[in-house]
Amino acid sequence: MNVFGIGKKYCYTCGTEVSGNQYTRFGKPFCSEEHAQQYTDQMNKSRQEQLATAQQTGQSGGCC
Repeated sequence: MNVFGIGKKYCYTCGTEVSGNQYTRFGKPFCSEEHAQQYTDQMNKSRQEQLATAQQTGQSGGCC
């Protein structure tokens, strides 16, 4: 019995316990293809917003 949940994986979207690595995106486990796709879409949207902001402000995203 695993009391502390060590080694268990949970869906990054809803928190449901996940068995196996059937649905993994960016190293994160998901319980379904739908939740994996939602996360992927969210990451892509966030990246596009970051790029748009960098273009508007003239920043390259680096230290300079």
